[in-house]
Amino acid sequence: MNVETYKCTDLTTKPVMVMSGHEANIWRMAYLTGGKRIVTCSLDKMVRLWDVEKGEQEGTSMVHRGMVYGLAVTRDGKRILSSGDDKRIRVWDVETQKPIEEWAGYYTGELGCISLSPDDRLAASG
Repeated sequence: MNVETYKCTDLTTKPVMVMSGHEANIWRMAYLTGGKRIVTCSLDKMVRLWDVEKGEQEGTSMVHRGMVYGLAVTRDGKRILSSGDDKRIRVWDVETQKPIEEWAGYYTGELGCISLSPDDRLAASG
């Protein structure tokens, strides 16, 4: 599946950039602070970080045990939170793309979404 970027001032044009890599539908995406990177999550169990200017994936994929539905990024752009049908929330370091925390065992069903409070102190999921 592809990530396509468009100019918001002219939505009648073709995509400015197309980035390919996911093997299943992309469920969520978000720009990181500064607008030069996009993070995506997919039903292929992957979270991927993209360089918007180069049109390429950065580093390796961040892997869940199941399909990934939810995605949130801290305001400073240093952490990514992801959730999915593996009933876990993972917190990733953007630069290393490694998990730094995992919240599991609290949830009885798949986690379809995740959101951060404006000050990044609380996460809500469901």
